[in-house]
Amino acid sequence: MKIDFNSIGLENKCLYEILATTYKIKNEKIIPNTACMGIIIDNDIIKIRPYPETNTYKNIKKNKTIVINFIDDIFLYSLAGLKFYNQKNDLEAFPEKYHDSLEVDNYLALYLKDSWAYILGRVSKEEQIIKKDKYGETEMIEFEILPLKIIKSRESFKVFNRAENLALEIIILATRLKLAVEIDDELRKNEIVKQIREYILLINRLGKSSKVLKTIDYIKNFINTLEINL
Repeated sequence: MKIDFNSIGLENKCLYEILATTYKIKNEKIIPNTACMGIIIDNDIIKIRPYPETNTYKNIKKNKTIVINFIDDIFLYSLAGLKFYNQKNDLEAFPEKYHDSLEVDNYLALYLKDSWAYILGRVSKEEQIIKKDKYGETEMIEFEILPLKIIKSRESFKVFNRAENLALEIIILATRLKLAVEIDDELRKNEIVKQIREYILLINRLGKSSKVLKTIDYIKNFINTLEINL
């Protein structure tokens, strides 16, 4: 059965930032994992590129399943994207209360209860690629995900306002900043910090919601754990 991506407003060849849920089983217990990810819709296939050292990558390799969640709460992106801050402070990485599970075509899938829509998918192909950006080259695995089903929980088609979009960009930059610190790339670290500071200044000039303020505070706390002062 062909999946209708247009039913939730997705267009071909466009990049979307989503929250991906996967899981592993340890001691007969299901352990969920939620991460910020970019996806591209390529005709009837979803393409996703998790870093090999991440739990998302390991879980997809093991179970061959993933759920693509569409969320309209910017703070949940910070919880998912900056789990290192939680781990360092003995907090729950991404609270299990947000997760639920279901089974489709004999595949177990975990999804987020706060999502306004989600796509259940399974891996159909994987390929090693080189990702290039202004920060350099990174080896990655690209998974092609065959969508099994789209579930729309409620009407949303949420479009983030400018402050929320900038907050999302800062979350992504913060994850790259952690990598730059780990590999001791001073040039990349300084470039990312400069960009983050500029975005925060811009957010402060915009009308912003309490959730944006909460998200920025959370990001700053995360960056402080990297021993970097904004």
